[in-house]
Amino acid sequence: MRLRLRPIGAALFTLLLLGGCSALSLLDALTADGGYRVERDIAYGPLPRQHLDIYRPLTPADPGRPVLVFFYGGSWRFGERGQYRFIGQSFASAGYVTVVADYRLYPDVQFPDFVEDGAAAVARVARDIPGAAGHIVVAGHSAGAYIAAMLACDPRYLDAAGPGRRVLAGFIGAAGPYDFTPTGTTALILASPDGRPTMPVGTADGHEPPALLLVAEDDETVSTGNSQRLAARLEDLGDRVEIRRYQGPSHATLVAALGTALPDIAPARADVLDFLREQSSSR
Repeated sequence: MRLRLRPIGAALFTLLLLGGCSALSLLDALTADGGYRVERDIAYGPLPRQHLDIYRPLTPADPGRPVLVFFYGGSWRFGERGQYRFIGQSFASAGYVTVVADYRLYPDVQFPDFVEDGAAAVARVARDIPGAAGHIVVAGHSAGAYIAAMLACDPRYLDAAGPGRRVLAGFIGAAGPYDFTPTGTTALILASPDGRPTMPVGTADGHEPPALLLVAEDDETVSTGNSQRLAARLEDLGDRVEIRRYQGPSHATLVAALGTALPDIAPARADVLDFLREQSSSR
């Protein structure tokens, strides 16, 4: 088993992050090795970054339990699924099949290619994991939360990928950019090639699955107003949405709170598990 630190661990994680050290490597070192089995490098498309890993509980998941599909952040420019074993361990050890997917990044691609990759990954999960269709919860942090939100709010992506939005049982977004005016490089990344809306808040239509939005009140990277405005939009449309706000974590450390290694950062993991249980019991 790997080391597990308590309050001092969260402080150390923050200091390493501020100092430019590999905070994700630290999380990996602190995360337990057990509680799951993993199937790596499963292709959902022909390109090198169109692959995913599946983390499974050691005992078969109960029928009807959601399958969690997670997309990491990185400004649509950085990241790889191998850095997020702590997400797979966290939720597989709690009894949920958990998928961590790569997607193509800028400058090789721009909007909507990474959203289409997300849809293709979900389609592969719906097709190949028994019982997943209709029970998939898409989740993500930061840019990954944007991808998950677009899949939940704009039906065209999952419709084009095959399964349609009906495969979704929920959406979880942590510190997501859902409603903002892109500038600089981000404006290039999110430039719409055909005039279609690029913001989840502008595509929601009242047929979204239940949503859970996680917000770090001290987020200095993505304004908390993004989550507030998306929540308000979903509520206006009659969708089910919950918002959880946390004092203490930053934009970057909020994702660490989803793992098992540093539980003192915020109760985000417990809130996600509660949400997943609700989607199980509602079916």
